[in-house]
Amino acid sequence: MIMVTPPKLPANDSLSPLMRSVVMSSGMLAFGMVVALSLPTPQSGTARPEAVRPEPALTLTLAGKLVPRDIQEAINLIDRAQRLRL
Repeated sequence: MIMVTPPKLPANDSLSPLMRSVVMSSGMLAFGMVVALSLPTPQSGTARPEAVRPEPALTLTLAGKLVPRDIQEAINLIDRAQRLRL
């Protein structure tokens, strides 16, 4: 009978650094997928979304109030931009 000696195993049985990083990355990816799939979806809420309110019709009175305010905001924005450049 021929006896064959088994091959000698290395003394270090731990995983190589590359294999260890692959295992850790796979584990974190699996954990992330489980967490993401367990989160509720936005459609699953029971609250109804508020109805979108229509904007009021633009009349001369409303335009007279909005235009000066918008012009003043534009002037302030331009002044601020000029001060920042100096």
